[in-house]
Amino acid sequence: MIKRTRTHEIDTLAVRKIISELPVDWIVRGQEERDYGIDLTIERFDGQNATGDYFLVQVKGT
Repeated sequence: MIKRTRTHEIDTLAVRKIISELPVDWIVRGQEERDYGIDLTIERFDGQNATGDYFLVQVKGT
């Protein structure tokens, strides 16, 4: 039987925590491929208006 590692569980919890702290109108995009350094791309909105502001996030869970 395949098991999910504790490290992967912690990674998921860390990403969920970051997302839960962001404003609901911001858009969060995960990386489809494993990248060493960038885990999320976040686009900032002002209400319904796109601002053109993006930032990259590296998530570290412990």
